[in-house]
Amino acid sequence: MNLTWAEGTEEDAMQTLCDHYLTKHEEPLPRLRVRIKGTTDTLQTQIFTREISDLLTIVQDNLDINDDYYIDSITIQDGPADIPSCLWIVEKQRTEEALTLFLIGTSELDGPHVLGS
Repeated sequence: MNLTWAEGTEEDAMQTLCDHYLTKHEEPLPRLRVRIKGTTDTLQTQIFTREISDLLTIVQDNLDINDDYYIDSITIQDGPADIPSCLWIVEKQRTEEALTLFLIGTSELDGPHVLGS
């Protein structure tokens, strides 16, 4: 991680930030290898338009998986008969990274005001 400290930053403030990231990342998250063969136009669109850090929902009933994962790496290759294939390495989304909505106000004129983070 490339950290740039503002001039005059106290050592305690820097240590607090480092401790936060160490705590956040101390427990490893599940990682999956997802391979896709571009046998349809829809699959080829997924192969060529997905980017690192895209969020995917992966559902696999046999393995009891139904969670959101971020794409960490992408490898694209040409297969037999020029059918592209793709390998995504994905990591499970942390609970604190999930979308949360907060109701910040409501009125009779225009209804609720929702803030997403």
